[in-house]
Amino acid sequence: MTDNKNYWYLASYPKSGNTWCRLFIQEVINIKTHFERTGNLNLSEIDDFTINTGNIVSSRKWIDDELGIDSRLLSSQEIESARRKLGLSSSTFSNSLKFYKIHDSLYGFYKKKPIVPIEKCKGVVYLIRNPLDIIVSMKHFFLWSNDFTVKFLMDKNATLKLDNNSGPQVNQYLGSWDIHVNSWNEQKYAPILLIRYEDLINKTDYSFTKVSKFLNLTDDKKIISKAIKRTEFLKLKQIELKKGFKEKPFGTDLFFRSGKIGEGYKSLPKYQIKKIEKKFEITLAKYKYL
Repeated sequence: MTDNKNYWYLASYPKSGNTWCRLFIQEVINIKTHFERTGNLNLSEIDDFTINTGNIVSSRKWIDDELGIDSRLLSSQEIESARRKLGLSSSTFSNSLKFYKIHDSLYGFYKKKPIVPIEKCKGVVYLIRNPLDIIVSMKHFFLWSNDFTVKFLMDKNATLKLDNNSGPQVNQYLGSWDIHVNSWNEQKYAPILLIRYEDLINKTDYSFTKVSKFLNLTDDKKIISKAIKRTEFLKLKQIELKKGFKEKPFGTDLFFRSGKIGEGYKSLPKYQIKKIEKKFEITLAKYKYL
């Protein structure tokens, strides 16, 4: 395991604001280092390897580089066992700033152990979002049905499987929404900052300032304000419409589709809303969603 203590995790269940947060972090860094963009962000030039905040830790390229073999030859259990022992300073990541995106639950499917190195992590920003809004966002993102998406969020064995084990990321065990949330927020390995997606919308300056301070980026209000303006959700959507975005899956209309809160209550059938609220009642109440 790496001896490098200068890394952070940006953790979230999918479609909870992780990419938005990474773009904000990148802009703070750019402004601090006096790198001024000419014009708007060009999302068509941004992918997992050029958003310079660190890769997603389910990256197959990184895992293959660390293991020295093709991970497609390994079983899911073998990959999980190997991932928690990998370092975070390989050649793939050596030139990136160390803020690593992760969608996995902290604990793996096969054993109640962290899926990734964390003991020497400086801290975790965990982005939480109302599961009802996640359902709407995920069904558009992955082109799933309402029923399938609801079942996925409630499934304690839910695993994000991309491209039949041959894509750029290995399978990611999520568990149910509440398992995922609690796995990260109840851990004692590293300091954690919980950020509600809804507060990124309603308390934008306050929330992004908390992120910047927690990550030891800056407490300069001018820098933070400029970074927030450069990465406003509607602005990101407009740029994507004009120039595209490489993180958008094939077939999906938009990565930055809506960004609104409350869509779940408006568009999901009442019986599905009640099912989610009953299933996650304790966790929803704990994080002030009920």
